[in-house]
Amino acid sequence: MRVKHVSLFEAVKLGAEEEGRSQEQMPIQKIMSVPVAPPGGNVMGVVQVSRKGLDATLAGADFTGEDLKQLEQAAEILARMPFMQEGAEI
Repeated sequence: MRVKHVSLFEAVKLGAEEEGRSQEQMPIQKIMSVPVAPPGGNVMGVVQVSRKGLDATLAGADFTGEDLKQLEQAAEILARMPFMQEGAEI
């Protein structure tokens, strides 16, 4: 929460509304990001995972080194997807 980021993602609603509580915009409290790039190539994008909450304690556990490792592996897979290749039509 202390690091500035694009607030657009704060407006994304998560799950169903809880009984008796309106769906409010919860701030991102925890975030991890990794680049999407082929080995030795240029960065094509970024993958981010965030946890929202009214405060850091309500946003869940901190991300672990293992979480980051898994996100890096996911980014490697994304970098090989046909739609990520130069000149690909979307």
